[in-house]
Amino acid sequence: MKIVLKYLAGTVLCLILIIWANAILDSHYEMPRLFAEARQTNNAVPLISAMAAAHKWIEYVIAPLTGCVIGLYAALVQKRHANILAIAILLPFSLYALATESLRSLGIESVLGFLGANLVQFVLAAFVASALRRVLDSRNGDVFRSQQA
Repeated sequence: MKIVLKYLAGTVLCLILIIWANAILDSHYEMPRLFAEARQTNNAVPLISAMAAAHKWIEYVIAPLTGCVIGLYAALVQKRHANILAIAILLPFSLYALATESLRSLGIESVLGFLGANLVQFVLAAFVASALRRVLDSRNGDVFRSQQA
């Protein structure tokens, strides 16, 4: 039961991080104003360029940082197999993004970018969780017990 609560709390943390990052990017690129202007003037070029810039921020900055934060969370709350918990927390969000993204209509660069960003997020989450858990175990003297078990 504890692992389910840790998983749910991590999922909520990930959701909060994603919402917070999107709110910051929306306010920075003034998305509501650009949507209104695009509706009124039938000129969506500024909106499309702002959305492309925000997408690059999400893909190259927000996703890896989210992976690191979730890895940190998993290492702090899970003593064994923290990397698996970190990956399990990120998995529903990637599956949702994959299900809602129409990959067939995108070019190969977009598909590779999408898969690459998700792979980097998963690898960073697992690496941070494993590395931090090892550091925490070595500070507590548990590193030898966890290797023998």
